[in-house]
Amino acid sequence: MHERINANRRAATSLVGAAGVSLGVLLGLVGLLLLGLLGLIAGLVVAVALALFVGSRATAVAVKRSLGRPAAAEAYPRYHNLVEGLCIAAGVPKPRLLVAADDAPNAMSCGRKASEAAMVVTEGLLAKLSRIELEGVLAHEISHIRHLDVLPGTLAVTLAAPVGSWAVHRVVASGREAEADANAVSLTRYPPGLLAALEKINSDPATLAPRSRSIAHLWLVPTETVGARRDGSPVPPLDERIEALREL
Repeated sequence: MHERINANRRAATSLVGAAGVSLGVLLGLVGLLLLGLLGLIAGLVVAVALALFVGSRATAVAVKRSLGRPAAAEAYPRYHNLVEGLCIAAGVPKPRLLVAADDAPNAMSCGRKASEAAMVVTEGLLAKLSRIELEGVLAHEISHIRHLDVLPGTLAVTLAAPVGSWAVHRVVASGREAEADANAVSLTRYPPGLLAALEKINSDPATLAPRSRSIAHLWLVPTETVGARRDGSPVPPLDERIEALREL
């Protein structure tokens, strides 16, 4: 687990660094042309500060673009109860819980650290999955929070603009979804739960309403094809993840 967390921290540092360099080149050249050496230095300082500021807003931006609204415990008791139990088992703080008004069963988590994490599920997910199936999906998202997969994934939401699609490729190329599936099973200790959930989601005809492409990689079922494995092959489709769970 610590190796995975450290890898995600390194990826996050790379994202911020790449964004700082990209902005630094642009602003530094502008400053150099306008004010000479002093302008170059000022441009570099502003670029670093801007990259850090934009990164600090990533969680709020991701939540806003998910179109999720706060999920009151009184209105969604099963949602809250399952997350609370999984958080105790995983040893992480309870994330902020939100619900998106969408019939397609899907979920996502985001946050730069566990203490500021947020989880968004669709109304379709809550309505169409049984308690056991829902627990499997929520455990998958808790795993992303526990292993800090959410850190680089969240930063990519706002930092992808200055560094390009490389940012998204970096966070989805390492089999993070398949690993989260396996970790979810270790949390629930019941592989059939997540397996049944993914099978049901895979066969559901509803599709998530259009949202910002910048958060596509954060969803349990990506809203579009993003990223690739390190060898250049496509990110594992849901069918492949289902087959892997069948082998557990």
